[in-house]
Amino acid sequence: MYHGLRSLSQMRIVHFSWEYPPVMYGGLGTHVLELTREQVRAGHDVVVVTQQSEGQSVSDSMDHNGVRVVRVSQSEPRIAFDESTFEYWSHKFAMDSFAQTRAALTDWSPDLVHGHDWIAAEQTFLSSDMWGVPSVITIHATEIGRHSGWLSSRLSKIVHARERDAVKHSGSIIVCSTAMKSELVHNLCADDNKIEVIPNGVRTDSPAAKRVDQLRPGHGFEVVFVGRLEWEKGVHHVIDALAVLNDSTIHFHVIGSGSQLNALSAKVARKGLSESVTFHGYLSPDKMLEVLSIADAAVIPSSYEPFGIVALELGAQGIPLIVSKAGGLRETVPTTEFGYVLSNVDGQHIAALLQEIRADRLEAQKRSELLKHRIDQDFTWQHVAAKTIAHYTEILGSRLGELADARI
Repeated sequence: MYHGLRSLSQMRIVHFSWEYPPVMYGGLGTHVLELTREQVRAGHDVVVVTQQSEGQSVSDSMDHNGVRVVRVSQSEPRIAFDESTFEYWSHKFAMDSFAQTRAALTDWSPDLVHGHDWIAAEQTFLSSDMWGVPSVITIHATEIGRHSGWLSSRLSKIVHARERDAVKHSGSIIVCSTAMKSELVHNLCADDNKIEVIPNGVRTDSPAAKRVDQLRPGHGFEVVFVGRLEWEKGVHHVIDALAVLNDSTIHFHVIGSGSQLNALSAKVARKGLSESVTFHGYLSPDKMLEVLSIADAAVIPSSYEPFGIVALELGAQGIPLIVSKAGGLRETVPTTEFGYVLSNVDGQHIAALLQEIRADRLEAQKRSELLKHRIDQDFTWQHVAAKTIAHYTEILGSRLGELADARI
């Protein structure tokens, strides 16, 4: 039974998330890590419920940056994680998350429960009902969006159905961009009145790359990509651009891993570009900064990008960006005042913009500095956390109003 907030400045919040250190796959994990860290810094009491990583005991890392962590162990660890068992496995994970959270928090109850993506929805709604508090779901990406409107496999259809259930039953939904809001309305039949747009953020207090002077004589042209090597990320288009330019002084650094690595490596070999492309794989933060320090341009040629947190991370380093118009990238780099926007995502257009940057480095630097200022003003994690807490406050205020009306 919900009895009302203890204090707006000291909310109790539970987050359910599939990703959290040390289990990190992509942008969702970074979002939950940084959001919860900032909520604690702002004076709130925060619990994260997440999966237990292989070889980790349940007692490991119970406190992470001031965040209390409940790590969920599988009650049936022998269940294989594959397409044939995926539906049952995800349901069991939700039930285990709910049960183990209830057991771990016997002397503590939240003011609000916040789930991240469909895989956290079932346990979020159960916990919301158990404690009698409001719930929020953040949808970070959709299956139909990742596959450009196609749901060809049974697994994709299962995930899509779970996403539709999540948005249908959620009282409040957060998305990271207006593009994602539109996607939920049109592809998941979500009520747009339930959707709040709160962007992703970036840590502006992180170490910065010591930028090499790109204008020095004899300096080549260093291009970077950072992200997962999946088809929708568009690295193959940058390889096509290198073939169009056919310039041995251009070097392309690919940072990240994914299912398309072998296919991309083979394409580089076929086009005779092995000396011009380096696949770095995963890099430690220090090694990453080493590569970014020499970058003249970064390319983000995604065909699908709910937000594109990498654009913030690279933009905060002062690197000129070439971006597609996919999803949230349109909102990070809304005009050519802040970067270089692809009218079409293909090798020819990427090649043309790389040449434009190389021909006028001062203009590229001007745009990158304006983007960095924009990020510092509007896309910090402090800003994201403040907007999220304000949304919680609005939800809790509505709940208190409903309870007051019910007593009349």
